[in-house]
Order: sequence, then structure tokens, then C-alpha cells
Amino acid sequence: MTRQQITTLCKQLWALDGHRAEYALLRTKQRYDAGGDRAGHLLAHRLRVQAVGRWVVELQLSDGTRTCREEQIIAQFEQFYSDLYTEEGLDEEGVEGYLASVPRLRFP
Repeated sequence: MTRQQITTLCKQLWALDGHRAEYALLRTKQRYDAGGDRAGHLLAHRLRVQAVGRWVVELQLSDGTRTCREEQIIAQFEQFYSDLYTEEGLDEEGVEGYLASVPRLRFP
């Protein structure tokens, strides 16, 4: 591999992983800034609040019951996304009807 190919691959890898790297950097700042000045405390608190806000602590299952058990929550998410991305039962006429009703942009 040439140096330019390696550089190009590194740039592509950084673009793919940029969001995760940015989040990891913020988490690192959170750990160090928690013991720092007031701005650091505020940043650390904000990151903790964001992390807690993304947790799913309770979920209503398909049978209508609610659960707090992590295994059941994970299984329900897996089932939901596997059902969502299967092509079985796809109503093509309904999709085409919906797309026909969406206004189109016309450029001169």
C-alpha cells in the first residue's frame, strides 16, 4: 500500500467512527472535569443526564404487560426490529399510494 492509500483509508475510518470518537472524548472530559472548575462540573452533569435519558427502564411488551427486566426489554427490541425489517406482509399498493400522495418538488 502506498502512503496516500493509507491516508485515504485512515480518513474514511475516521469519518465512519467520528461520532463514536467524539462521544468517547466527551466521556473522557466528563471523568476529568467532574473534579475541576464550575464549567467542568456542569459539563459532567450534562453528560450524565444525557446518558441516563437514553436508558430504557420499563417497556410495554406485545402482550400488554409492562416489564423492567433487561432480558425481556432486549428481546422485545430484537423482535420489533426483526419484524420491522422483514419484507413479509409489505403492502406495496399502500406504499405506492402513499408515495403518490407526497408532493414533489419541481426545479426549473
